[in-house]
Amino acid sequence: MARAFHAPGVKVVLLPRNKAQAAQIKSNWPQWFEGSKVVVPKEAVDGLNLLWYSDLVVSGGGTMNREAAALGVPVYSIFRGKAAPWTATCRARAE
Repeated sequence: MARAFHAPGVKVVLLPRNKAQAAQIKSNWPQWFEGSKVVVPKEAVDGLNLLWYSDLVVSGGGTMNREAAALGVPVYSIFRGKAAPWTATCRARAE
């Protein structure tokens, strides 16, 4: 986030899991939200369109990551758990 925040021309759409997480993020890093550099949508967004118009997706959600990859959008996964069994198959098909 620090790199994205300081990069010119970059806008970040941040999707916290819940309102408490959004409040914690805004409290810990208030500078991110000055000047609309980082946006937390006030309501649900169309995830597929958000992915389609993204230049990069950084996510811990497997479904969003796979959908972005299927759309040709570069993905960086921050998921810490064990990968799903079909992940290796998806990687092999992508190569």
